[in-house]
Amino acid sequence: MAGKDTDRIDSSEFYINPDLKKHQEFLVDDVERQKSAELVSDLKLIKILQHLDDKKYLDLADHFQIVKFQPGQHIVQIGRIADRFFILWSGTAGVFKPGKNGQTLDQVSTLNRLDCVGAVDMFFNRRYSATVTADILLSCIEMNIDMFNILIRPILEDLQSKPEEYNAFKNSDI
Repeated sequence: MAGKDTDRIDSSEFYINPDLKKHQEFLVDDVERQKSAELVSDLKLIKILQHLDDKKYLDLADHFQIVKFQPGQHIVQIGRIADRFFILWSGTAGVFKPGKNGQTLDQVSTLNRLDCVGAVDMFFNRRYSATVTADILLSCIEMNIDMFNILIRPILEDLQSKPEEYNAFKNSDI
């Protein structure tokens, strides 16, 4: 008799094929490796990271997460604890700092692909010095402060031995 509840298949009777599960894990791992390889070519273009070896680039790429921001959404906000480091992967973002009256935020610059957000503030252990807002749908790669301190901070400390590059980094907006 069709239509009775007893005629339905009980999904709890099914099991997961262990080979299929391993295949799915392999696919996820493969996607992660492909993402890392893609990121490495982009990381090599970032000025503060240009002197690294390939293994270091792979280490960095493995510790970034991809995040998306809607137009108008804040990536970071002025005065908040700097605990995330971002690199814009696609899209643009506005950088806002307090205006002359101190009451409003004025746009002081625009960030584009491969621009960094938060590195200076995190390196100097201070709060975010600007509000950065997505202009359009924005993709970034993000690293938390713990991984930043392990992977990026030593790179920036080494940069101090190169005065021209270090001063350019230190004087950047964000």
